[in-house]
Amino acid sequence: MNAVVEIDMRLLPPTIKRMVRVIGIEMTLKLLRHQGGTDLRLPYGVTRRRRHGLSDLAQILNHEQIHAFYGEFADGRKEMTLPKADKIVMQYRNAEIRRLHGGDGISLPVLALRFELTERQVWNIVHSETWPRWRSAETMQQELFDTPD
Repeated sequence: MNAVVEIDMRLLPPTIKRMVRVIGIEMTLKLLRHQGGTDLRLPYGVTRRRRHGLSDLAQILNHEQIHAFYGEFADGRKEMTLPKADKIVMQYRNAEIRRLHGGDGISLPVLALRFELTERQVWNIVHSETWPRWRSAETMQQELFDTPD
């Protein structure tokens, strides 16, 4: 997953969008992989588990990023729960699946096994960029019963 991947910000939860805007996609992903799903003390205090919020961030972010992060999120709250990185990781995974299928020609069954998904899930991922989203489910259902002229 070293290739450059364009993240679709529309698919991300609001908190993650704010984090990406403040500290960038790479640092957001690193922070959420490291601490996603946990509580972070705001501002600079000790958590219920006696951990200091700043020391947690200092393991990942530099001084300027920490300052920007607290400036954005320390809005009177005592702590915040960091979201999990699932939405970002899923986009990277899906981009990798599309690349391997389209560029390298790896089959759907092989990709399903490699990424621990079903073949149908892989098919949906591979075709999600080209599938005509403008067609409604009702239209597609009707097309099943249309007879050729």
